[in-house]
Amino acid sequence: MSKKVNKTAIGLFVVGGLVLLIIGIVVFGSGTLFKRTNKFVLYFDGSVKGLSIGAPVMFRGVSIGTVKDISLIYDSKAGTIMLPVIVDIEQGRIKGAPSFGQQGGGKKMIDLGLRGKLEVQSFLTGQLYDFI
Repeated sequence: MSKKVNKTAIGLFVVGGLVLLIIGIVVFGSGTLFKRTNKFVLYFDGSVKGLSIGAPVMFRGVSIGTVKDISLIYDSKAGTIMLPVIVDIEQGRIKGAPSFGQQGGGKKMIDLGLRGKLEVQSFLTGQLYDFI
C-alpha cells in the first residue's frame, strides 16, 4: 500500500527552498549584516550633482564607508537650502584611531584631517564620491 506522490507539495517544497536560499545569499552575502558602522551627516551648501546613494566614502584613498542618503532641507528663517548627506563609516576601517563614541574622539579625527568634500570619481560619467 504505497501512497500516491503529491507533485504539487514537492514543487512547493522545492520552490520554497530556492526562495530561502536566495534570501540567505542576499542577506549573508552582502556583508553588511555583521559590520559595525557609525552614521555621520555631512552638510553641503553647493551642488552635489553626480553624488549617488552607494557611492564610496574615501579617506586618503582608502574606502572607509558608503553614502546612505542624500536630502534637501529648506531653512525658511535663513532662506537657505542645505544638502545633508548621510554616510556610514565602518568602525574597523581606521585601525587604532580614537573611537567616535569616546570623549573628544571626533575632534581628534577632525584634527587629523577628517573633512567632507566631493571629488570626481569618473571624468567620463561625472560621478562623484565623498572624500573625507
